[in-house]
Amino acid sequence: MKNIEKIEKKFNTAKFIKGKADLSDDTKAVLQDLESLLKENSNLKLKLIGHTSSEGNETYNQKLSEDRAKAAVDFLVSRGIDASRLMFEGKGSSEPVSDNPEENRRTEFVVIEE
Repeated sequence: MKNIEKIEKKFNTAKFIKGKADLSDDTKAVLQDLESLLKENSNLKLKLIGHTSSEGNETYNQKLSEDRAKAAVDFLVSRGIDASRLMFEGKGSSEPVSDNPEENRRTEFVVIEE
């Protein structure tokens, strides 16, 4: 569990460029840590949740948030993680963590099963 909390803190600081769902090198590095955790814990299942800033309209932000979460899932699957262990969801701009738009352009993960 300690590893999950450590990776969660790092992962949840991985941000996206405005209007993009592309994974930065920093985000990929954190996803590689998440990949290792998943490989070490074969019963672990995760949901990746994408978010956006409040800039843009609601429909666009919803799709962008889904694309961000899916990009993270696709990266993990491309590295050998079984897709059945991963879910994704977009929250649009409905759950901001800050008044700073950059901090709201993020993807988080939650453990759904151990």
